[in-house]
Amino acid sequence: MGLYSTFVTTAQADSFVAAAQLLELSPSTLGRRIKKLESILKTQLFTRTTRQVNITEAGQRYLEAYSGVLSQLDSIEQDMACENSEPRGTLRVSIPNTFGRLHISPYLGEFLRCYPKLKLELIQKDNFEDLMQQNLDVAIRIGTLSNSSLRAKRIAPNIRRLVASPDYLAQAGVPQWPADIQNHQCLHFSYLSQGKKWQLTKDKVTRKVEITPTLMCDDASALLAAALDGSGIALLADFITYSHLQKGTLVEVLPQWKLNQSDIYAVYPNTGFLAQKSRVFIDFFAQKISAALLL
Repeated sequence: MGLYSTFVTTAQADSFVAAAQLLELSPSTLGRRIKKLESILKTQLFTRTTRQVNITEAGQRYLEAYSGVLSQLDSIEQDMACENSEPRGTLRVSIPNTFGRLHISPYLGEFLRCYPKLKLELIQKDNFEDLMQQNLDVAIRIGTLSNSSLRAKRIAPNIRRLVASPDYLAQAGVPQWPADIQNHQCLHFSYLSQGKKWQLTKDKVTRKVEITPTLMCDDASALLAAALDGSGIALLADFITYSHLQKGTLVEVLPQWKLNQSDIYAVYPNTGFLAQKSRVFIDFFAQKISAALLL
């Protein structure tokens, strides 16, 4: 039991004996606590007689001020409890451009209807934002994570394939070996960490193919459009091409040869706990992405 709570109980009881009984303390222990608080505050809080305790003017001011603080704390605790049961406030999220357009934007209305007290701020760009500097709650990261100071939740695998349109392959021929790719028009994503090399593996045999891109772009949507239009072979992730592979508007090139795979993560600051507003965002869109990719 703190000194301040002891003071409030004593002020409300108007008696050391009654307050001591309420607090399950001896009257002498209660008296020592009041004296200690008076020493800290450097003022007398009560006038005492053998039968009665009266609060002083200074004590009354302190009681009113302390009661105001308690009221504010109660209000804050209620707001926090409401936030835990019903997410509210502003949620700032950073997402890659193409991923956001395909797997976040189509469901934003549904998400906001599910959580009407949330306000959402989306930052769509392919370069990584510093979560702490940009005051971000969540960021979607694709590939290998490098910042160990962040917490991460895996959302889905990031499977990548070489793809092309049936028309392009009918005209240019179907590659049979990784080296054949060098004779084709290649559509290259400029943010790939390995530069202008595509690394393929089959049965523990790895081949690195140096390409000369016909098109190099930092927007995967543009590469997808070019591949669909028959402009060449593109290295793209399933979250971009899945529906087109299912429809047959794109086909996989060298399907027996696999590219380096990674994962899609939701990352958030390592603050010891995941805020409810961040949790519902991650869970909601993880489910949508899994459904879209039939995971």
